[in-house]
Amino acid sequence: MYFKSKFKDFEYNKNRIEAYSDAVIAIVITLLVLELKAPHFKSMDVKECFHQLAESAPELFSWAISFLLVGVYWLQHHNVLHMAKKIDLKIVMINQISLMGICLTPFTSGLFGNNYNNPLSLTLLSLIFLLVSLTLCWLYGYIARNYLKESYDQKSVLKNVRFSYLAGPGFYLLAALCSWFSLIAAYIVLMLIPVLFLFPLDKENKSKMTTEHT
Repeated sequence: MYFKSKFKDFEYNKNRIEAYSDAVIAIVITLLVLELKAPHFKSMDVKECFHQLAESAPELFSWAISFLLVGVYWLQHHNVLHMAKKIDLKIVMINQISLMGICLTPFTSGLFGNNYNNPLSLTLLSLIFLLVSLTLCWLYGYIARNYLKESYDQKSVLKNVRFSYLAGPGFYLLAALCSWFSLIAAYIVLMLIPVLFLFPLDKENKSKMTTEHT
């Protein structure tokens, strides 16, 4: 209880937290593309060149999946922080833990690209995103219970928080399990995530938002 109350004693600038998070995610996305190595063509034969490009397909596929998953993380991270009217020390700490996980993406992406037939590489990629998803849900729930803007319906938001704990981490866990039985099934699950979580779960009441600013 002591630490719980102490966390709320410290308030931080929301814009700086958002800018810092955006910078970290931008670096992660940059590192993802730096993992890609362009092949050096050994001959002028077009067929041979295409064969060499085909050998880079696993790395390109790994980059594409990781890029989309980091992108949807950034989108949901933005949505969650937008809902907060205040940032305290606990939010900063949860956010830092979440970013620590997302920073491992270039490593797991490279591992998967170089070992695409090994289920362990895809499992590790899925589990890292599972942990990142859990921390984002933690951040979402903490904000919803403590610092939710008046322009959101708290009851509805808390319901969506419970759904998020099941849906987000659940899909990553499913992908990790599928990778040991069918890599194709695991790929499909991972590619579905950016589509399913493209839009925010919570709708802001524009009339209440206008009232808050007046």
